[in-house]
Amino acid sequence: MRTKKAIINFITDALPQVIILLLGIVKIKLFINILGQTKLGLYQLYGQIVAYLVLVEGGIGSALLYRLYKPVHDKDDEKINQIMSAAKKIFNIVGFLILGIGLVLSFFVIFFVKDRAGVTNGYIQITFILYLISQAIYYFSIPQRSLFDAEQKKYIPNMVFQVVATVKAILEIILISIGLDLVALLISLIVCSVVANIIIIFLCNK
Repeated sequence: MRTKKAIINFITDALPQVIILLLGIVKIKLFINILGQTKLGLYQLYGQIVAYLVLVEGGIGSALLYRLYKPVHDKDDEKINQIMSAAKKIFNIVGFLILGIGLVLSFFVIFFVKDRAGVTNGYIQITFILYLISQAIYYFSIPQRSLFDAEQKKYIPNMVFQVVATVKAILEIILISIGLDLVALLISLIVCSVVANIIIIFLCNK
């Protein structure tokens, strides 16, 4: 049974990645042709900066998963609830901490941008903050995703996030194609992140 779940977890994690990768290639090409190299560079820069910010988490997610294995195996609901309650508080703090540090960094992002053709300092700060929010939101559902993982049901959040990621990629392609700006793309990312989190938390609570 565990082997079957592991295979399902792998399929729901790996297969959609191929689809998202192909959509990503199309998106980048449209990004360059329509929005321009400068805004693509900004988008990629924001991703690199946020990748460093998430180090704030410091492996707490792995520790949480380790702590959940035994009570899940023993079906100790009281212990699971205790761990989940503490984890929610911790990851709320982590999420807001990442947002806080990111907001401070938003005043300095301009110093990492070499080519500012067609963009102002204010535009760079606003778009960075929007990107930051779209990524930080995911930290508020880590406890629920960890519980699914501990129960060998990682395929559930996998399917949710992969479907949302696919919809997001398609939506980005559509928005770029009709000429909308990076701001609109980032707002769509935030909406998709919120929707994914709500679904995961709902399924976990249920």
